[in-house]
Amino acid sequence: MVDINVEAQVSQLDYLSILAESGMRPGSWNTLRSLAAISEIALKMQGTTIDSYLKQGKFTLGSSVVGSLAAFSRAARREVEIVVAVGIGSHNALSRVIGTSFLDMLRKYLSTVRVTHAIGDSEVCLCLYHKGIPDRTMFSYQGLSPRQFSLRPASLSNTTALISAFELARGLIAIEATELRSRNVSLAIGLGDKKILTKRLCRTIRGLIRDRVVSYIFGDTNEYRQLLDQVNHNSDIIESLCHYSRRSPTTYLMTAGAVGMYAVSTGKVEFLPSRLASGLVNTNGAGDAATGGFLSEHLRSSNLKSALLSARTCAEAVLTSPSSLVECPFA
Repeated sequence: MVDINVEAQVSQLDYLSILAESGMRPGSWNTLRSLAAISEIALKMQGTTIDSYLKQGKFTLGSSVVGSLAAFSRAARREVEIVVAVGIGSHNALSRVIGTSFLDMLRKYLSTVRVTHAIGDSEVCLCLYHKGIPDRTMFSYQGLSPRQFSLRPASLSNTTALISAFELARGLIAIEATELRSRNVSLAIGLGDKKILTKRLCRTIRGLIRDRVVSYIFGDTNEYRQLLDQVNHNSDIIESLCHYSRRSPTTYLMTAGAVGMYAVSTGKVEFLPSRLASGLVNTNGAGDAATGGFLSEHLRSSNLKSALLSARTCAEAVLTSPSSLVECPFA
């Protein structure tokens, strides 16, 4: 999915009024039926159409892709292949623009990009915010249908596949634990957003953990509460993750905002505090960048402390940049 982050240039009152016209309020999420509808919202809020944003490179890559770029750019000297599904073959002109821009950005950072399908329109999420209202409001267009496209890991072997809970929730990735084990494929799952972590999806992810096919889980405090079904009580999340990590070979990274981040594996816990006191200009993509930095270093060294340091370095590179796509800190 392509994320387009837009700061509304209207008054706060007009911002709330435009959201209300769509039955929205700050912090909510709505799925629209067309790319044109998303472009119309952007035009009202910023006076700029989506295709203009794309031509100027003012977009980011959603969920696990940003993490992959932070960890696996050529500068980091790691070999990686990104499998992409975009709607560049669609009849929708705006979708073709999005698909082409998406691929151009990936090719800038990665040496190998494989397009597996071009069925349907590109997936887009318009992330709106106002300087007086920090909560992001999401308008998404889901251009791919699970009936048209489903990625199976049959072509993979001896690898770690980085996916997002969003892709699992949509049914865009077909996962079968026995097949994964037979091919020595493990999963690294980014939890993405608590809004998509339904009870059913959380049960699915916990089942994959019990089936011992999940090497990594990445998320923030609220997402872990959702995953562990601890939303309505104050159970210790870290204690629960320690319990899970003793029973299955899964490593957990939990970001805790300005507090810092935790890593849990085989019952052991490491904590690294945040250190960024000034210079923060952007939060979009910081968690994904931390994911990529942690995964890259932990795959190399299996050391929780150095992986946390790597995660913080990648996150800080995003927090101090106006874009969530930055040059790899390890260049």
